[in-house]
Amino acid sequence: MASIMARLGGSSVLRRLGVPAAAAAAAAAGGAPRAWNAPRASASLAELRRAFMAGPEASSTHVLFMSGPDRAGVVSKLAATVSEMGGNMEASRSTLLGDQFSLIALMSIPESSMPSLSSALQERMKEYVVYTRPAGRVKAADAKKMTAGMTQYELQLEGPDSVGIISAVTESMARCSVSILDMQTDLTTAPFAGFPMFVLTARFGANKDSLAKLQNMLQSVEDDFGLTITVNEVDK
Repeated sequence: MASIMARLGGSSVLRRLGVPAAAAAAAAAGGAPRAWNAPRASASLAELRRAFMAGPEASSTHVLFMSGPDRAGVVSKLAATVSEMGGNMEASRSTLLGDQFSLIALMSIPESSMPSLSSALQERMKEYVVYTRPAGRVKAADAKKMTAGMTQYELQLEGPDSVGIISAVTESMARCSVSILDMQTDLTTAPFAGFPMFVLTARFGANKDSLAKLQNMLQSVEDDFGLTITVNEVDK
């Protein structure tokens, strides 16, 4: 059964023939078929042949965002829902900010399953803000062109917390046309100081000319806010 289903393109073909996602997934895995209320008019031989010739349904890429209360098992519930609809979470980032848990994930899923996924997420994740949007993939060749002549650097910043630090740093980076790859910020308690310390870590790509210009601008930010800023090349 499993080998036949593999040739038919797995559960995606069964879903196109009206089989619910859970039953289709069980059949595609080679397990015992799950019962469902099948329509009176079964798929004709011609429909089965067309499904066989069409092969598996192409997947589309989407970015999924989720934010809400920190609860045990929330990621497991989210991943299970995506999987039940024939989707696959490929890459994700998550963080806890205050008492709010947030996650962003890149997933591939048959386009025809998106309405069902949206409905399932609304039903199962009522405490959370969840939405998706289509996303493209960056080809390796295009990524190489985008980063040609660039070196990756890590910026580390520390100093007394003050309004406008993030704005000043990111504006400097934008004016130097550097590409921010990742950035994290946090507040920590300064030992024996009695005031909060602001910490920022960012990874970015820049060529030599842009880096020199950025370092000059960051010196001004450092002086204006009383910060310590260092920039080091990332080891390859």
